[in-house]
Amino acid sequence: MITVVAHFLAGLLSALAVLVNPVLSVLGFLIFWLYELNEELHLKDAFYEELREYAFGFFLGVVILLVLRPA
Repeated sequence: MITVVAHFLAGLLSALAVLVNPVLSVLGFLIFWLYELNEELHLKDAFYEELREYAFGFFLGVVILLVLRPA
């Protein structure tokens, strides 16, 4: 359960990082993707499930940004 929350938060923070610098969002995703791909290759982890958890967090982050953006 802790890993699910961690993947979700990684996606959320990657989306919100655009407020600091847009490159951080891309960099956050690439680091997460490479880490999970490495785990998949060595540990046979469920890469697609972890990517989905990340995507849910990223989606929520984008929704937060859209709701809170100035009109």
